[in-house]
Amino acid sequence: MDEELYYKDDIDGPEIVFPEGIDEPEPTPENTSYYVRDLDGVLWFYCMNWRTRVREFFPEKGPTIEELIEDAVKFAAKNAK
Repeated sequence: MDEELYYKDDIDGPEIVFPEGIDEPEPTPENTSYYVRDLDGVLWFYCMNWRTRVREFFPEKGPTIEELIEDAVKFAAKNAK
């Protein structure tokens, strides 16, 4: 697919126009998420129809989310009574 998407200005803002024969993809977290920093310096994460304030990041050098979840599950199983 060598054709590129282009934007068409619209009253409600830019609209993505897809080339003929290409359907608009189904909205997913992967293709609808992005970050925005507001004028006060607060970082927001937008995904589909919701947003949340970003307060923390995982360090680049450290455990992955999978490792953290595995540790939490092991801890909960060990301490379950």
